[in-house]
Formats: sequence, C-alpha cells, structure tokens
Amino acid sequence: MKKLLEIHCWDCRLRLEPDDVVNMDEIYTLTHDFCNSMGFEIEDTGTYEEIAKRHPYYYKK
Repeated sequence: MKKLLEIHCWDCRLRLEPDDVVNMDEIYTLTHDFCNSMGFEIEDTGTYEEIAKRHPYYYKK
C-alpha cells in the first residue's frame, strides 16, 4: 500500500490526516476545510485520502 506524504495545512500548520476534509486550490496547496485558503480558486475538495487517489503526487514514491 502506498503511503501518503506528510503534508501540513498551509494555514494552521497541522499535519493532514487521511480522514481530514481538505481543499486543494489551483496551485495544489492543501488546507483544512475549516482553515483559510490562500485566495486561489478551489479545484478539489474531499478527505486527504480521496484527493490523493485523484491526484497521486500526494503519495510517497
């Protein structure tokens, strides 16, 4: 099984857990749904694990 990268929320700096609901903006920055985004358009929303399945560069190689 592939492992997720240890990514931290841009706003609160907490590590993202697989079941955290996050937003991915147009420059691929991830933030918790309850945190402030950088102001870019939101491209995808879901749990970190769901977003990683749709955007596989969030997995360790």
